[in-house]
Amino acid sequence: MGEASGPARVTKPVGKQHQVGWVVEGADMMRLTERPIPWPRAGELLLRVRAFGVCGQDLQQRRARYMAPSTSTDILGLEVAGEVVAAAPDVTAWQEGDFLCCFLSGGGYAEFCPAPADLCWPLPQGMSWEMSAALPVGLCTSWNCLFQMGELSEGQTVLIHGAAGGVGHLMIQMARAFGVVVITTSSSRERADFCISMGADIALVRSAQRFVDAVKESTMGRGVDLVVDCIGGATVNDNLQALRLGGRYVMLASDD
Repeated sequence: MGEASGPARVTKPVGKQHQVGWVVEGADMMRLTERPIPWPRAGELLLRVRAFGVCGQDLQQRRARYMAPSTSTDILGLEVAGEVVAAAPDVTAWQEGDFLCCFLSGGGYAEFCPAPADLCWPLPQGMSWEMSAALPVGLCTSWNCLFQMGELSEGQTVLIHGAAGGVGHLMIQMARAFGVVVITTSSSRERADFCISMGADIALVRSAQRFVDAVKESTMGRGVDLVVDCIGGATVNDNLQALRLGGRYVMLASDD
């Protein structure tokens, strides 16, 4: 990766020119390799990685079922928490020494990584590096599904399948924070109870009851405004039946 034009705010970290990071090698294998430390380009920061998250896309990439963008590095990792050590000249929102977490296109499984400044936010108060690093993909995915694609607004109702999972339980909390009524499905009573503890208004167990009937009853026959399917499988027809007329359907997972 070429250096950004113009002087950056700090020199390269402690004089280092190279770092180590994890890349995919072979069938579901990883290898520690050496790469040059990438200097931030326009709109980017350079983070010293304190912790990185492991998300579903990382696992898919290891299995050769997800391809990183061609402009990205071959080092794994889409979410990190770290400290700003350099910034491109056009970045003014952040400065050296800031503690941030960030959503990346790749490169998080390393000592340092370039990060798009507009996809960073401050480390949440009271949260560890590790906890903060596990947030970016889930939070961005939740916001995209619920409010960008799903177009939810206060007072509407969402049905979330697989809501006890890593993304699903964040969706529950985000939707409730914006005044959305949340109905969830999960595979066990224990998971349903967890969804209630996260703020779900109604938590259904898929094996115990037909969710369409429960959804219709809870919405007085109207149906939900949005279905978000985090698990996939043979539920498409039931999901369509659970929607109100003109409702939205976001499929986050598919059964292959």
